[in-house]
Amino acid sequence: MLKTIRRFQHFNKDLYTKPKMFDRWKQFVHARKLFKYWLRFVDKRSESIKSDMHYAFDKWKTFHPN
Repeated sequence: MLKTIRRFQHFNKDLYTKPKMFDRWKQFVHARKLFKYWLRFVDKRSESIKSDMHYAFDKWKTFHPN
């Protein structure tokens, strides 16, 4: 809903591409952050000590004693 309101606020017959540009920029930033996250994840998995700690933390985090 907020995106629609912003589009109406920026509506101009000559410059309607402005909201589309903002959407593309947000998509680019999201993809860049996602790529950075996966690079860090793979880097941690490549080092044995960090990988073992990561596995142990995930196991501890998801452990639910019943």
